[in-house]
Parts: sequence; structure tokens; C-alpha cells
Amino acid sequence: MRSIHHLAKNVQSPLQFLENSLHEFVNYVVLPLFAISNSGVIVYNYYANEQPVLFSVVTVAIAASLFIGKTVGITFFSWIAVKTGLAEKPQGSSWHTMLGIGMMGGIGFTMSLFIAALAFKDPNILTQAKLGIFIGSMMSGIIGYAYLKWSLGRDEKLNMTNGVTTSNE
Repeated sequence: MRSIHHLAKNVQSPLQFLENSLHEFVNYVVLPLFAISNSGVIVYNYYANEQPVLFSVVTVAIAASLFIGKTVGITFFSWIAVKTGLAEKPQGSSWHTMLGIGMMGGIGFTMSLFIAALAFKDPNILTQAKLGIFIGSMMSGIIGYAYLKWSLGRDEKLNMTNGVTTSNE
């Protein structure tokens, strides 16, 4: 098996090898920096004009809306879809896992930035909104990842004791 892996690695073109090597760096460093730089958020001056932007009502409300609103909305409507028979919950998964998936739904900030740019014409409020979008997205990603990691581990342990298989065999 090792020799096959070694031979397959040698068959790979240098360009393909470079692309595979840079994949994680691009996804976890370059793309987030690109998104932040293109959003137009000024990250170094949160107290411009004596107005605290970091804890403003707009910033906190948007961050909470992304994290709490997306979590509740995705989880609740998934529950409704399962209860009405429109969808099936994946075999071996729990509602804890569905809650974690709902948390991860708050990550998407591209459309939120677009809507904020249309909704707010005042540059100070737009900056507050963009900051709230980033904070809410970061909260959703970090807390959602930790919760989902915990719930998937919990589901796996429960499935092993109950004899439920989760693979697609």
C-alpha cells in the first residue's frame, strides 16, 4: 500500500502538487483576508468621532441576529420539515447535531454584507453593521464548530451503543 501511495504521489504533476499543497493555506488564510479587505471594514479605528463602534447597538444586534437567528431558524424549520414528513433526519444524528448545523449557518457573511450595503447609507452605521456581521460570523463558526464536534462525538458514542450504522454501505 505504501509503495502504491509513493508511486501515485510521483505521478502527480508539479502544478497539481503545488495546488494541493496550497489548498489549506488559501482556504484558511488567503480567502478570509481577501473577504475582510474587500468588505471595506476599517479594523484599526473603532472609536472614531468618540463613538464606540465595537459595542454599538447596531453591531451587537446584527452579531446576535446572525448567531441566534440563524441557529433558531435553521433548527426550527428543520424540525418542522421532519415532523411534517417533508424531510428525514439523517440516520444516527441527533437534534443536538442539527442545532450545531444551525449554528454553522450564521457563517455566511457575503450576502449579509451585500444587504447591509443596500440598507445603510450612513458610513458610520454601515461600518457598525459590517463589524457585527464579522463578529456574528466568527461566533457562529467558532461556537458552531465546537458544539458540532461535541455533538458528533456524542452521536457516535450513542450509535455505537445502540448498534446504529451511519456509513453509506
